[in-house]
Amino acid sequence: MPAPSGLESPGVESVASRVVEVARSLLATPYRYAGSDTNGFDCSGLTSYVFSRVGVRLPRTAQTQASEGQWVAPDELDMGDLVFFGDQRVELHHVGLVVSEPGEPLRMIHSSSSKGVTETSVLSDSYWLPRLRFGRRVLASP
Repeated sequence: MPAPSGLESPGVESVASRVVEVARSLLATPYRYAGSDTNGFDCSGLTSYVFSRVGVRLPRTAQTQASEGQWVAPDELDMGDLVFFGDQRVELHHVGLVVSEPGEPLRMIHSSSSKGVTETSVLSDSYWLPRLRFGRRVLASP
């Protein structure tokens, strides 16, 4: 028997929209080393907090979050995906939440040590663009 109208399980798109909505409500929250609550966030504390608000459990660190879900090339990232950054000398050191849709310039919400929780256009940012590595899709299709 089908579920009554309005009670269907939410699709990936609506969950992704809710993840972005939660993240946007946290803009301007200060950065806090190892922070994982509304008093302050580091990058992976923010992503684990935001996903927990929609019932998705993520590991606590960027390095361990990078093994969750499905690998996604940077040019295929979608709203609700995680995006990871690093350089040649260091393993992954940063994670953000993609808030743009395919075909739009890549934007993320993340917590940076200099600005706290902020929204950044990755492709026009001289710091983040060269460090862009890959994404992970943690919101599975039904």
